[in-house]
Amino acid sequence: MDGILQLFQVIFRICISGYANRSSLRGNKDRNKA
Repeated sequence: MDGILQLFQVIFRICISGYANRSSLRGNKDRNKA
């Protein structure tokens, strides 16, 4: 059971970091346009 919880934690962290990277990249593009 603990292994499954750890796995979910890792996946969740990867999703959060990926989403943050995507949003920051979008922000940089908008800044470059302006």
